[in-house]
Amino acid sequence: MFKHDSKTPPTRQELEITIHPDSTLLLIPDPIQPFSQSAYVQKQVFHVSDKSSMVVLDWVTEGRAALGEKWSMKRFESRNEFYAGDRLLLRDALILDGAGLCERQDGLCIFATLIVYGTLFERLVKYIQKRYQDEPRIGGKRWDDEAERKAAKVLWTISMVRGFLLVKVSGSDIEDVKDFIRELLEENAHDGGDGDGGGNSSTILELFGPGCLRCLQ
Repeated sequence: MFKHDSKTPPTRQELEITIHPDSTLLLIPDPIQPFSQSAYVQKQVFHVSDKSSMVVLDWVTEGRAALGEKWSMKRFESRNEFYAGDRLLLRDALILDGAGLCERQDGLCIFATLIVYGTLFERLVKYIQKRYQDEPRIGGKRWDDEAERKAAKVLWTISMVRGFLLVKVSGSDIEDVKDFIRELLEENAHDGGDGDGGGNSSTILELFGPGCLRCLQ
């Protein structure tokens, strides 16, 4: 993610993963932190089956805030594609490009996409859906409630596409977004999930241990 000019190509990263039947992938990396004037292109391709499961987090920050970098990259592009055989099930992309990028972010400093798939995480999917359904909407928040004030610092939405749960999260403070995503993934460890997710469903902490979410601490 070094400085980019017309004579040099953008920095590229490509990742291709096959998740075999009865296999599980947990991909929770540190957030991407683009340098000022850099151009970065990322493509991740995942091959799944109806018996595989996965949780993938793809996120990017405004840059090296300690050095005063605030969305000062030239271009950032991240694409995630999910296939079953030759059939494209889902394509999700984030592209940040053009002058005045910082001014267009309205104070947001991070964008995150969380993708959950597979029968092993049915309980996690239902937990996130219920939490989103119970989230107070604009006009319905209690601003005297500490939990709601904290939640108001984070913007988020969810959607279901062909069996994939997509969670989009942003906020004006990186730590708030980290805490929010960690609380989602820890599920009933913090908020007492309802446990209704199918006999084979498991929590991330049960499968991978408490150290698996270290990048969110």
